[in-house]
Amino acid sequence: MRRAISFFALFLCGAMVFPLLSGLSQKQDNTIRVHDVATDKELKLPLETFVIGVVAAEMPALFEEESLKAQAVAARTYIASRLKSGEPLCTDPTHCQAYADKQTLKAQWGEHFDTYYQRISDAVSKTEGVIAVYEGEPIAAVFHAASNGRTEDGEAVWGTDTPYLKSVESPLPAHLNGMETETVFDRAELINLLKSLKPSIQDTVPLIQGITKTPSGRVSTIQVGNVSFSGSELRGLLSLNSTDFTVTEDTAQVYFITHGKGHGVGMSQYGCNELAKDGKTYQEILAHYYPQTSLHKLENI
Repeated sequence: MRRAISFFALFLCGAMVFPLLSGLSQKQDNTIRVHDVATDKELKLPLETFVIGVVAAEMPALFEEESLKAQAVAARTYIASRLKSGEPLCTDPTHCQAYADKQTLKAQWGEHFDTYYQRISDAVSKTEGVIAVYEGEPIAAVFHAASNGRTEDGEAVWGTDTPYLKSVESPLPAHLNGMETETVFDRAELINLLKSLKPSIQDTVPLIQGITKTPSGRVSTIQVGNVSFSGSELRGLLSLNSTDFTVTEDTAQVYFITHGKGHGVGMSQYGCNELAKDGKTYQEILAHYYPQTSLHKLENI
């Protein structure tokens, strides 16, 4: 396997490509198999066609071209990582990546279909075969919708120290106003939900006894009554937009105010788009969100 080149070198060389991942099964037509959860059937389609459908499902079509390119590389990298490890691909976004076929996109985009599909197809075509790697292996190219001004350290969410999943600054469009969302629970309803995860919980006054936060400002742990939850546990259980939340309460209700959307690790899609507006290339965007990684190009899969 050839030595990885830096993002900067790839940016300068442009057309330079390198073979990678000889451990993947070799198919001349680059056909991959994907389980479609909507139909419970297996899809067989070219890799780049699948990447188009993933980008279309995961990112707004009117985002900047360089952000669409960055999303295409992230999607393709995720696919390469699963193929290399022998793990199956599916269209469940909670498990793999979302995917939309042409029929779905025509229904969704209507008269804008041709324009939107061409934008995404061009972005995928201009990054064809490119993936991000760390020490010769495709990275866990995780991403989220929007951060709170900084991305989260991967270790804070999954407990594993990953060199390229570190907290970095991430801009958010002013019009989103921090992507603030309020979620309100009746006190009794909240206690019952929490009991499904920790049955020993007891109602106390106040219910929220204490909160610790990560350096990026997200909830690390929260003491609710007599038990402790991680921020990620509570976010998942209560379907909160993010772990960057504050809590207030009265005798009847508990109020959660969240900022940003998603787990916060890796590439922020809205942040990515802001960097593209500032003139950053997709190579520079990926280097920012996945430090210590480099870009390689797959010859085949």
